[in-house]
Amino acid sequence: MIKVDRQGLPASLDLDDPASPASRELAQIVDFLGENGVLPAKMDFNAYSNHDVKEMLKDVFSRKCGYCETFASAGHDSDIEHYRPKKGVTEADEAGIAHPGYWWLAMRWDNLLLSCQHCNQYRKQVIIPHGATSEEIEAILRGGQLVTSGKKNRFPVENNGWIVDHTQDVANEAALLIDPCVTDPEDLLEWEFDDALSTVKARANDPRGEATIDILGLNRRDLTETRVTVLNALRKRRTRIRSRLRKIIDADTEVAASEALQIVLEDIEDLKASCGKDQAFAGMARAFCKQLEDEVTTALQ
Repeated sequence: MIKVDRQGLPASLDLDDPASPASRELAQIVDFLGENGVLPAKMDFNAYSNHDVKEMLKDVFSRKCGYCETFASAGHDSDIEHYRPKKGVTEADEAGIAHPGYWWLAMRWDNLLLSCQHCNQYRKQVIIPHGATSEEIEAILRGGQLVTSGKKNRFPVENNGWIVDHTQDVANEAALLIDPCVTDPEDLLEWEFDDALSTVKARANDPRGEATIDILGLNRRDLTETRVTVLNALRKRRTRIRSRLRKIIDADTEVAASEALQIVLEDIEDLKASCGKDQAFAGMARAFCKQLEDEVTTALQ
């Protein structure tokens, strides 16, 4: 997961245009509520599903899931995900708090993300604990224990302090799920680079990181196995850089050391190409590159 710069505004969701589908949809519900004192028994949300919305989301998120950074493809379609769910909140129901869902945000551009179906929908998954050894992973796979993950209507907040009315400001909520368009996930997530599979944990046990990993199943088996294919390529390049780094340290002359250093710096710059926003698992790759840069800096001091 990486920080995403949300740009643009689909015409369908322009709430400053009273004729836009989003404006008409919102006005219809608000007018009904004003006249009847209750929400419509059935609320259909269609504005967010207009073609221009998904196309712009694909551009904003580089055709990747905004949560796990897998690419959408012909075999794995993507969903338009409501960060704050539009029809109910699972944790509020469990806490005995009536929550109609954030219906007034169903057609807001800043509440929408591109998501893979594994992150967005309930799925039973094999979850690999962060830091598990090869033996522990093998035991988990043999056991076949499944854990339900996926966002759907899940949206925990601190102290169960949900905003439940459209006249209130959701900025007053302390959401626990990371919104990659608002919060930099790098500050909250920490990656493992030397275990059998590529897993992630909450940095300093931050509750936002923990909730995000748990809800989305960011350590689900298939995802960790796919990430590790990218990680293995990074590991090979790290091995080459470390080998060249030793040549700098062992160089007999300043010229030889300088030449070796130049190669290392070029290798690191080349490695950073794996960290672009349009690359799969850029969040993991960026953390890997940062760790390697720190290692090189320390070795050269």
